Amino acid sequence: TTQLLTDAARLYDRANERRWSAIAHYTLGRMLYIRGKNWLAAEQAAETAANAFHKLGDFVNAARAQVLAASTLIERAGELSGVENRVERLAILKGADDRLQRSAAQFRKDKKLVDLADALTFAGVGRWSARNVVGAREAFSEAADLSRASNDSFFESRARGNLAWLEYENSNVQSAATEYR
Repeated sequence: TTQLLTDAARLYDRANERRWSAIAHYTLGRMLYIRGKNWLAAEQAAETAANAFHKLGDFVNAARAQVLAASTLIERAGELSGVENRVERLAILKGADDRLQRSAAQFRKDKKLVDLADALTFAGVGRWSARNVVGAREAFSEAADLSRASNDSFFESRARGNLAWLEYENSNVQSAATEYR
């Protein structure tokens, strides 16, 4: 399936079908992300899609592709362990957070609340990975509040679950329990 998507993206590129090329690259990046392990290829496909959507003036889809690229960066950083990789890991997570903040700003501007909650959730995960507990809590809380305001129980439960796990990991069991109420 990934080979077919790669071939489709190349064909659309050659035919100068920029919108279809962007869609094919985004779909390829999404497929690679879901399959896992080849984070760099997923990031490259998402980044190609983001650039293509941006050139088309489709800033919302460009921001969605940037969220995908950022989530691959978070996964890639998660595979780096040890003191010798700490600086590289934090730099990757910072790059992911920067992308997520730009995407969140676009979603706020265009009132895309579900996309905004998604970007904030990934920002929370990245900040948590960087050991920025306060920043992660803020992102998860905002995602939960937005989801509740939009009556989106899926995103709200995901954000509240992340908040509960964050509090649990930080030995704040009482606070973790309140997230499930």
